[in-house]
Amino acid sequence: MSQIHCTNCGNIIPDNSAFCPNCGQKVIVQQPQPQPQPQYTQQYQQPYQGGGNGGNNGLLYGIIALLCLLLVGGGAYYFISSSNEKEEAQAIAAQTQQKEQEKQMAELKEKQEKLEEENKKLTEENAKKNEKVIVKEGAVHGAEHRAVSAGANKAKVVINGDGVRLRFAPSLNSGYLTWANGQTRSPKKGSRLEYVSQDGDWYEVKYLNHTFYVSKEFSYLEY
Repeated sequence: MSQIHCTNCGNIIPDNSAFCPNCGQKVIVQQPQPQPQPQYTQQYQQPYQGGGNGGNNGLLYGIIALLCLLLVGGGAYYFISSSNEKEEAQAIAAQTQQKEQEKQMAELKEKQEKLEEENKKLTEENAKKNEKVIVKEGAVHGAEHRAVSAGANKAKVVINGDGVRLRFAPSLNSGYLTWANGQTRSPKKGSRLEYVSQDGDWYEVKYLNHTFYVSKEFSYLEY
């Protein structure tokens, strides 16, 4: 406890003494005045006026919010950019595949057309081998039907029968020379035709500037 001094002589007064033992002065005990307490509650309830640590915290929160916004925006931009690049790559791949398919189809079409053309030519050649040479009836063409002499120094095929058919190939199934009305047009018996070659049972001869085949059964070779 704190010591009490006499207000008259300054002597120390023992505890619980009502009078000073030195001068008899009545002891007057001064009660300590209560100290005012800080108004924390009132200050806490007052609105924030800025400054101090509060201002720094606000700036920090703003920076954090800005960083978050940048991160979110950057992520969205990256996702959108990646999606666009992926779609563009897919579109390019699809166009490349379509062009390749069109190229293959064009090549296939060209091959088919070439094959069809070759088949057409082959069919025409086969048809020519089997087609009948139609000789119109009349005085103008009469001379063309006379037997053609091969000349004195060349071999001849002599027709040894009537109505002998001049065929387009060395086969009984081949076409033969006819008139326009379909009747058989054959050289007369005894006609001598130009000899070309022979193929098995057939002589190859020249008649009316065309090549024909005559069966050896109805003709013979003369030198």
